[in-house]
Amino acid sequence: WRGVLDMRGIRKTWAAAVSAALLSAAGYASAGAAELKPGDVINQANLKQALESTFEGMPVKDLVHPRLAWQIEKYGLTMKLGPSQSMPAPYRLRELTKRYKDQATIDPQTLVLSNYRGGQAFATLDPADPMLGAKVVWNHLLGRPEGNQPSGLDTLLLIDGFSGVDRVFSMQFTRYYGMNRFTEFYPNDLPVDPPVYYKELLFFLAPHDIKGLGTFALRHNSPQYEDVWAYVKAVRRIRRLSGGAWLDPVGGTDFLRDDIRFNAYPSWYKGFKVLAKTKMLMMNQNWPEGIEQGKWDRAMARGFDKDQVNPIQRFHRHDLSNAPYWFPVEPTWIPRDVYIVDALTPPEHPYSKKIAVFDAENWNFYASETFDRKGEFWKWQMQGFAPFLGGDDFVGPDGKYEVYVSEMHDNIYDYQRMHGTIYASSADRWLNSNLRDDDVSLTALEAQAR
Repeated sequence: WRGVLDMRGIRKTWAAAVSAALLSAAGYASAGAAELKPGDVINQANLKQALESTFEGMPVKDLVHPRLAWQIEKYGLTMKLGPSQSMPAPYRLRELTKRYKDQATIDPQTLVLSNYRGGQAFATLDPADPMLGAKVVWNHLLGRPEGNQPSGLDTLLLIDGFSGVDRVFSMQFTRYYGMNRFTEFYPNDLPVDPPVYYKELLFFLAPHDIKGLGTFALRHNSPQYEDVWAYVKAVRRIRRLSGGAWLDPVGGTDFLRDDIRFNAYPSWYKGFKVLAKTKMLMMNQNWPEGIEQGKWDRAMARGFDKDQVNPIQRFHRHDLSNAPYWFPVEPTWIPRDVYIVDALTPPEHPYSKKIAVFDAENWNFYASETFDRKGEFWKWQMQGFAPFLGGDDFVGPDGKYEVYVSEMHDNIYDYQRMHGTIYASSADRWLNSNLRDDDVSLTALEAQAR
């Protein structure tokens, strides 16, 4: 890898994870490096040849995450290549980044952020800065390209890697951010250090045995653990959960609350170390022609087709027909500049190690590999993103519609027990619609649950 740091140690460590793929792959041409094209697919049959090729002039072996190469060789993941494309943050977010450039500060001991108003928290990043990892994570948490309040009717698929889909959950997910509300305040000044980072409402709609279950979470703009309340259907009451809920599993899924969009307040980790800044293939829907002029088919951004009854057709963006039944087949994999960050977990965390991948342009969290307390590989998580037009239809002074980027699906695979969970968004996902502060609240949880 061509990173900002010395990658030799990382190469040596990760080489063990993919050596089987490189040594056992067979049946490929032995000619010199070929140039792959957009639309080409890297798969189990051509992995070795593909890794010896180039894409857009770059060695493919440097573009493919070693854990992805391992999944291609061992389990049959496929990667359809797409062309590079700039995917910047929304216009108002970029403007606020310029306005408040580098005003925010970070405490090197607690990782607490101060003097923050809006935009990307840290516009200037120095590769030699010992706080670089924490700043990357803060840019991810606050520089989100989906705006202030994502909401949608979404689906969770629980999958047995040997037999297929176990269960399908339908739910309403809404998150209302209290920080960096650029779609509300711009062009006026944003408040300094608001007390609430976000509020989140999760409400299950199906199947029948969990219909009516729901949670409300309040995340503070401080190291204080989030407050979480759950509606307990059996007793028809709201119950407050423990303060350590960020490490709890989400229902019967393979996610911890910490896994969802890299969900922790930075102070809850011991620290963050940047291992590299490099270019890597990550899942993104290329921006369609005309989207900045308001031409956009919402169906392109959905993670599943809610109008289809047959599961294979309903969840056509994933291969539910072939083991392990959880790999995405859409969107495409395109080269992105990314930061590789080692998140140093606290002793109480189920993971001994978590290595995450963040976009260096729009700060989305793409992927992570995690290890158990014995140091053995445990889970792989990856997200696929698509462009959206927001519910506010904002048009900048250049006449272009503001384009947001949000996930089509978020997948996590537990390779120790061969079980996976797919979080898929529908075409009913809305960004920056007319939500009010009290629409996402404990009162709202009570009202929906009953």
